[in-house]
Amino acid sequence: MPFYRHKPWFFQGFQIKCFDSVIVSKCDFSNSNGVLFSLNDEKDKKGYYIVEHFIITGNTITNLVGQLLTFFKSGNDESIMGMSLLFANNKISNSNAEENNAPFISLTGVQKSIIENNTFSNCHESKMIIEYKDFVGARHIFHTNFSKKSDTIDANKYEIAKENRFE
Repeated sequence: MPFYRHKPWFFQGFQIKCFDSVIVSKCDFSNSNGVLFSLNDEKDKKGYYIVEHFIITGNTITNLVGQLLTFFKSGNDESIMGMSLLFANNKISNSNAEENNAPFISLTGVQKSIIENNTFSNCHESKMIIEYKDFVGARHIFHTNFSKKSDTIDANKYEIAKENRFE
């Protein structure tokens, strides 16, 4: 499914909309430019977010030029728990965030994330693959992923990483 720079994202969530769940499963994204999933419209520090549960499973992503996922929820109101993310069983290859300093996956204000059983091959080499930023307590599980010629994870005190392989 190609999308191009004049539409710089495949899926854009806007602050004024709120979904219970968004599920993207068994899709093939290849030869595309722009941000695949952009959920970073919330800028006013009120803690609003676009989707409660975001599930990305069993997809193949090849030759993406742009960030794979950006999520931004500011604010530190713990009564607004924030999004949960399941990113599992995906195969990502030959892909790069377009901007040099941008992480391939950026998670800001996500309360719970499980990133497991994914393969990253030749992705965003020598640059940050995943960046976590948290304003309040969170739980991030990075488990049984395989990374070949793909670089760093910006872990924080809320991340639990185990049984991952990096080559």
